[in-house]
Amino acid sequence: MTREPTAVGFYPFNKDELREKINKLMQGVPREEETPRGLIVPHAGYNYSGKTAAYAYKSIENSEINKAIILGVNHHGIGADAAVSSQDWETPLGVVKNNEGLRKELLENPLIQEDELPHANEHSIDVQMPFIKYINRDMEFVPVSLKSLNEEDIKSISGTIRKTLSNHPGTVLIASSDLLHVGPHFSFYPDTDEGTLVYTDKKNKEFIEKIKQRNFRGVMEAGEESTVCGYLAIAALMKSIKEPWRAKVLHYCTSHDLVGDETNVVGYVSISII
Repeated sequence: MTREPTAVGFYPFNKDELREKINKLMQGVPREEETPRGLIVPHAGYNYSGKTAAYAYKSIENSEINKAIILGVNHHGIGADAAVSSQDWETPLGVVKNNEGLRKELLENPLIQEDELPHANEHSIDVQMPFIKYINRDMEFVPVSLKSLNEEDIKSISGTIRKTLSNHPGTVLIASSDLLHVGPHFSFYPDTDEGTLVYTDKKNKEFIEKIKQRNFRGVMEAGEESTVCGYLAIAALMKSIKEPWRAKVLHYCTSHDLVGDETNVVGYVSISII
């Protein structure tokens, strides 16, 4: 069976419109000299975080990367805590094949289960798929949805991912996450006099600094106390990539930069793990 795209409104479902949209997002984005082993990529609508995401995908375009493990968010809170889909995923640009080898090795960890339910109407991985198909029409992948996991769970799952990555050269690990969501639209009100925009930007940059410092516990604690929706995916990525590694910020912005709203603000970042 093939999973059909469900992220309605996040990107055009018309093939020609979508290709033109991604073409424009990729224009002017520089190609990094070093091919990353991991990427942190946002997952909002393309009008919001598409340009930031383009910086991440440009870094693996025309590279030796031909497979991806994508760690996503379970926004709906349904199904297994760590859920792998076994389906190929349809995009308006064509089907992205599910890699059986990657999937079988991940499922050797009992914490990771095969469960389509968390993926059925979830956008966090869905919005990555057109970019994946755009940069490499032959790339294969396996999606993993995460929720309700503690530090020990993440360490266990990351150990399995690390082993799988070592067994499959040419595989990039992608963590799908936006940064803080602040304002009444998200029911998150900071206890500060700084204002939503200043507070969000400051906290986003503090969170990014924890990633750059390889501060796994700091990322977990900050995520638990904030609205960084994909902090589990980010934490798992940090533990999965064999050290030493360094993080390079490719692009950062907030929704305010795009729409000018200072009341409800979301942060977006693309980070390369080298």
